[in-house]
This record gives sequence, structure tokens and C-alpha cells, in this order.
Amino acid sequence: VVQEFAISTFQRDPGSGALSFEGCLTALPSDSPPCVDTKKNVIDDPRGSLIAPDGRSLYVANQHGGSVATFSLDPAAGGTRFRNCITENKRLQPACTVARTAKRHSYGGLDAPTGLALSPDGRSLYATSQFGSVEVFNRNRRSGNLTATSCIAASRDTPGCTIIPAAKRLADGTGLSGARGAVVSRDGRRLYVAAGADSSLAAFRRNPANGKLSYLGCMTADAKFGPRGNGAC
Repeated sequence: VVQEFAISTFQRDPGSGALSFEGCLTALPSDSPPCVDTKKNVIDDPRGSLIAPDGRSLYVANQHGGSVATFSLDPAAGGTRFRNCITENKRLQPACTVARTAKRHSYGGLDAPTGLALSPDGRSLYATSQFGSVEVFNRNRRSGNLTATSCIAASRDTPGCTIIPAAKRLADGTGLSGARGAVVSRDGRRLYVAAGADSSLAAFRRNPANGKLSYLGCMTADAKFGPRGNGAC
């Protein structure tokens, strides 16, 4: 369970489903149980999390922190340990690696990440940003480690990303503003992103061979952004 500055671990009874608290990992100073201090600012307003299919890696999208952090899990003992993170904020070094997509003064794919999606083959991870972008990661299936490779954005102030046709300076009214949830289709050929600020659902074509995305378009419940509005969706 992720909280504002912590990750809590619970043991689940397979028979009854009942939970029992085991401990927690926190980015706040803590020198006593039940929480263990990570000694690094790597848990900061987490908004999305997922566990890898093998149960050995936990990924967390830190909205305020501007990073995607990876934690090692011990399926048998239930332990959680910080492994690494990727960011566009150089102030988080050396705890985090700065993504190659990072550019100065841009709304990149790791600026306020809000949600995560893993491809069915486990080779790609995608992070949505509230500023209307999607960061693409290659995932090593053996180690669980991530490498940021590219991003797609609806803000023109994002020089490190591929820009969609309806892009604006701040992504509002583009069909991607306020992106908060994403899912990859079962066949691995589509990524769908829900964007709350634009009341829309955006679709991307995914290349199963390398995980790269291309923007297809969006549907919206707000007429202002539809064909009779600004035409974004």
C-alpha cells in the first residue's frame, strides 16, 4: 500500500483474505519500528504503483517527486527495499538516474507522473503525467530494472518528446491533459490513457517488438474538445 511518503507491507491470508501489517518503508526520518527510513527522497506523493508478474519488483510513480522508483520485493519474507529510480529532476541525483528524455523547462513524461502500465510481455513500462505526456521505459525482465527511452506529449513545451498534432503550450484541451490511468491491451498492440482534465480516452499504437508508441487519437465526453469544438478528439 502506497501513502504520501511511505510504502506499507501487509501479509495476506490466502484462505480468508485477511491482512496483517508487517512494516513500512518511508522517505521521512524514522529511527524506530515499524518504518524503515530509505535515507533518500524516493517516496514523494505516490499516485500509481504496480508489481511485476514475478513478484520481485514494485514500481511507484511519485507525482510530487517527479520520478518512477523501483523497489525490490522478497515474495517469501515480504521485505521491501529501494533499488533505483528515474527522474527528470537533477536535484534527485545521485539517488535517481536522470532520464535521457529530460530537457530544461519542459513538461516531460516524468514531470508529475500519475499512473503506470506494464505490457503483457513484461518488456515495457509506461508512465502517464498529469501534464499530458506518456514516458516509455524498456524493462529488463530478468532484473526488473527500467530504462527511459522516449515519450509522447501534448504540450509544445516538451522538446524531449514526440508532440501530438493537437498539442498546446500546456496540454489543456488536447485529449491528454490530466492523464491519470493507462492500460496495455491483451495483445500488446494498443495503449489506452484516461485523461481526467479533458474527460477523454486517448489511444496509442504500440510496437510489440520495441514498445514504442504512436498516437492514434482520442474520444471525449466534452463537446469543447470534439469535432464540433477544437477538434482535438
